[in-house]
Amino acid sequence: MPHHDHRIEVYHAATGRYLGPADLADQATEEQVSAVRRARAARARRLKKELEASQRERYAAVNQPEAPRRLGALTTEHRPAPLRGRTPLEAWQDDPTPLRDVPATDL
Repeated sequence: MPHHDHRIEVYHAATGRYLGPADLADQATEEQVSAVRRARAARARRLKKELEASQRERYAAVNQPEAPRRLGALTTEHRPAPLRGRTPLEAWQDDPTPLRDVPATDL
């Protein structure tokens, strides 16, 4: 808009779709700045929860196409051992879990 230097109209560059008006960052009021920060913090909390939830889900391994099957909780055999200040190689060497022989049919 002519003579409206405090606000711009925003359009998507590729599609030309109108996205709405935007206030310039250096001319925003303290309320607008705090509203943006609250919205960003809320989005960050939501994304963090979603990430944590996605990392808890485990799926069964398959060798034929089929629908995903969720596994239950990990057993202690499948959980990684804590490093406790050691390198991964040192932790592996100290791991009491015996290695299993892989049957020839699995190779």
